[in-house]
Amino acid sequence: MRAIIYPFSSETVYFIRNKKMIKDYEVVGAVAPNGWGFKNKDAGYADGGQDTNIRIKDNFEDIEFDVAFLVDSKLDLEFDYMYSQIEKITKKNKEIINLRRFKDEELKKIEELCKKTNTTFKNLLGKKYKLPDVPSLIDISIPVIFVAGLADRTHKFDIQLALRENIMKKGYRVSQVGTKNGCELFGFHSFPEFMFDNTIEQEERIKMFNLFVKSIEVIEKPDVIIIGVPRSLMPVCKKIPDGFGCMGYMVSNAVKPDAAIVSLMYNHYKKENIQEIQNVCKYRFGFEVDCFNIANNQLDHQDSSFFLNKLYTVIDHKYIDEQIKKEYSKYQVPFFNVHNEEDKEKMADYLIDVLAGEEFIEDVL
Repeated sequence: MRAIIYPFSSETVYFIRNKKMIKDYEVVGAVAPNGWGFKNKDAGYADGGQDTNIRIKDNFEDIEFDVAFLVDSKLDLEFDYMYSQIEKITKKNKEIINLRRFKDEELKKIEELCKKTNTTFKNLLGKKYKLPDVPSLIDISIPVIFVAGLADRTHKFDIQLALRENIMKKGYRVSQVGTKNGCELFGFHSFPEFMFDNTIEQEERIKMFNLFVKSIEVIEKPDVIIIGVPRSLMPVCKKIPDGFGCMGYMVSNAVKPDAAIVSLMYNHYKKENIQEIQNVCKYRFGFEVDCFNIANNQLDHQDSSFFLNKLYTVIDHKYIDEQIKKEYSKYQVPFFNVHNEEDKEKMADYLIDVLAGEEFIEDVL
């Protein structure tokens, strides 16, 4: 079935870059509100990566499709406007798959509209897990890879998909827990909703997530489990706490990784900066960093702190390649760029070697 992405933004380019990994659907296009500045631009423009050969439209009339994916976006979009666009989709007798977090009353209104117009509506969010209470943690007996980000917008999900694709190519059975809504479209598990439920004590969520991962191990019998760690490992600044790394703390207490990659915002990192990041991961979260990814987003700390909102500059992905070769190739710990096709494979190969014990770095610098 031919699928489109709505509302398209930089946060959803991964659908298009990894469209061959989506089961049962062929992503043929995307629609973004006209005021977002994407009209008729290649989808790759949104994240500063390579071109995708898919042009972004500002309406549904210019694309032939069978199903629309409703997705989250960092840019604000009033519900009344979005509802009016959903009405246009229902009038075209297209299927709707929801991956967006709506308020309960908003979701109910959409469901009523779809029922009234005989539109097929599937909501992939809100899956409930009934896990038994357990007194303590259970050991995970197969290798686990963590994919974490020091900050937001560091292409963690692109890394998760790249690792999945390239590790599976080598014949390994991969189970996975991802950081985006609707990971089931790619054949693996979305991060469980109970981890975001603040009515549940952190201690209980840690035990529940541990059991959740153990159940995946027992049922699916994989060779490796890839776990994406949602949100940031550290606050942006005092005024923008960004979760204080609480999610990373819970996940790393529930499951100990055997290998880990941490993705960084673009910046001019010195040796002591990298060492500090490694120490934070080692002593606060309890895992060693085996390699890094450099994203092509740079945070404007001064303006973000002033406006109390994260503001970014998008940098051309080729410049990241140049900086990795120039500045970071001298470090023993590898640095990768997930927007580089060769790096995707190298990243997977390196982490496989780490798990196999062929590469184990005590002193990374």
